Amino acid sequence: MAKIVIATIGTSGDLNPYLAIGIELKKRGHHITIASSPQYAQKVISSSLNFSSLRPDIDYNDPALALLTMNRFNGTEYVLKEMLMKPISETYEDLLKAVDGANLLVSHSLCFAGSMVAEITRIPWISSVLSPNNFWSCYDPIVLPNAPFFRHLHRLGISINERIISLAKFATRDWADSVYQLRNKIGLPKGENPLFEGMHSPHAVIALFSDVFAKNKPDWPQQVVSTGFPIFYETFNKHDSDILGNFLNKGEPPIVFTLGTAAVLDANNFYEDGLKACKELGQRAILLTGTQKRNIPESLGSTDDVLQIDYAPYSDVFKHAKVVVHHGGIGTTAQVLHAGCPSLVVPYSHDQPDNADRLLRLGCARVEYRHRITHSVLKKNLQKLINNPSYGQAAKLLQQQINHENGAIAAADFIEIKLEESN
Repeated sequence: MAKIVIATIGTSGDLNPYLAIGIELKKRGHHITIASSPQYAQKVISSSLNFSSLRPDIDYNDPALALLTMNRFNGTEYVLKEMLMKPISETYEDLLKAVDGANLLVSHSLCFAGSMVAEITRIPWISSVLSPNNFWSCYDPIVLPNAPFFRHLHRLGISINERIISLAKFATRDWADSVYQLRNKIGLPKGENPLFEGMHSPHAVIALFSDVFAKNKPDWPQQVVSTGFPIFYETFNKHDSDILGNFLNKGEPPIVFTLGTAAVLDANNFYEDGLKACKELGQRAILLTGTQKRNIPESLGSTDDVLQIDYAPYSDVFKHAKVVVHHGGIGTTAQVLHAGCPSLVVPYSHDQPDNADRLLRLGCARVEYRHRITHSVLKKNLQKLINNPSYGQAAKLLQQQINHENGAIAAADFIEIKLEESN
């Protein structure tokens, strides 16, 4: 039995995959601690895992914060530079305490203190990424929120894409100053850029997504292993489960609208427009609106045709959907692929545009950026998704391929191999 600390920072979508891995490792007899934001303590403990608090203590349910973080032009800069890099000393102190006596550290890509803790303590370290946009590749250029036209860069050739990556490094050159200052303070060399090469452990990197979604490229780190998506199956209280079951039994498969746990705080007219489009198309709808009352359309109409609830586990809902309209977060994307459901992706920021483009290329989705969304745009895209069977066929084929994988088991297998190698 080993003591393993898994450190993750971010929203529920950044926590859930690691809960799935932690639960699998605990089944094998290991002592698992999840180090994360204090607001997730109860969720971790209720999964029968140990919890260690990791600053910064960010309220991910704050709508004002969502307006800043979901901005497609500078939201990613705000998250990385202001929210995570500036308080890096606090993260480092908390993680240093969490790994005391541990045999292994596994860290999420946003936990920039992971590399420093590993270097100071000499604890074996595995880094991980949830989405392919963490690998800057000239063979597979990522789609940036503020430059969606980058999706066409595949055509320009490797040398042009290498220059663009160099420009990205130059444009973000001061984002990690706080990390470099801390490294100097604790006696470590400057090291590599934590937003690029320095994000990854030199010994082992787990890509927690399917190679059906993104295949390993020649310029990815050589130590990368893809495991597939780790799916965390959340529990659903009986009352809400009965409501959902009764609705689903009353008619045709619905169109499901969701914006995850962060973008939902900046929904604007997403649900109102979605409901209007469904009514005009004669389609049933499920609206997962979150807890913001302003997200609930004023006139929901017949309860036989429309169900509005704050949230439901995606694994319980998506498998019954005709189409899922979502923001393209990697956790939601994984659940859509597992459900074999076509989707309309409305990306906001961060990894969402890149994930959306990958679904588009796989033939199972359409994409419209959130600033272009109106009820007529939603209606047009939903019509095409419903009337063209190729989207559903592509989604089912991908489901068959992906459901042969089990990301949590594969990740646990890899972690145990690295544990043996470190002994």
